[in-house]
Amino acid sequence: MSMRRRTMLVAGVLAVLATAACGSDEPGGKAGRDLLDRLSPVGTPTATVVDLARVRKELGLPADFGGATGSREAAQQRFDSIVAMAYPIWSTPLKSAVRDAVDLGRVSAVANNGVGRQAVTVLATGQKLGEITAALKAGGYTEDNGVWRAPAGNRVTAAAAVGGGDGFLVTGADAATVRSTARGEGTGFKGRVRELIDQLDAPAAAAVDYPSGCVDAAAVADDIAGQKGRIMLIVPGASTDRVRTGEIQSFTVDTSKVEGDKVTVTLTHARAEITPLQFVGGERSVTEVYGC
Repeated sequence: MSMRRRTMLVAGVLAVLATAACGSDEPGGKAGRDLLDRLSPVGTPTATVVDLARVRKELGLPADFGGATGSREAAQQRFDSIVAMAYPIWSTPLKSAVRDAVDLGRVSAVANNGVGRQAVTVLATGQKLGEITAALKAGGYTEDNGVWRAPAGNRVTAAAAVGGGDGFLVTGADAATVRSTARGEGTGFKGRVRELIDQLDAPAAAAVDYPSGCVDAAAVADDIAGQKGRIMLIVPGASTDRVRTGEIQSFTVDTSKVEGDKVTVTLTHARAEITPLQFVGGERSVTEVYGC
């Protein structure tokens, strides 16, 4: 083999390896977290990111598992509870044409930027956009300058508008926001929310940058394995003395440590249908774990 052909072969192999590494869903990969580049902070900067490929793998579910609402199987309940934190449509009992149109089994990652009218959800999907919009049209949605709007009487706010492109879908309440997000006009998440989510490197994570209070910022990871989770807090003058111990409504505090202004708490939870993500963006508060 000539030197030139050998060089070309090596370069080709390296290119394949680099592509595989960039697309990895293994811990340390960017699957899910890169969706934050398309979103913009809304009000109090908050984000939830779920790498569904890793979640399915950790739970021992098929690679194309698409949820089973109402299931009594622990792994399936856990999957549904995690998805609902990043994809609000999944948890509503109301009928939604968007939920019917989207094949969750082909969604590899989901991210949102909180709650409210300006909030949106972005899904990374292998499903063709035309397939989804055809189902939306059959469900009464109409196209408006690149965004599909829900018919009158729609009660699922987070599914009022839908946009998308090659490999991704955007849903939300406000058509203009959905449109700009789909066009890639978002500022992307930077600063503490992004930094904390990247530090946690978990199958599912959420973070918030508080405008006031004793806790400056907080992030939560659902590590799934062993029913474990982590809470990371940025608190000036942090102290482990303020970390609550023992059981806290189905969660048990296992360990805590302080590094400068950062407090890291590990948790175990007893019920499959709950997730530590509830401490950010849910009905729980990190002050249940850290007393101010």
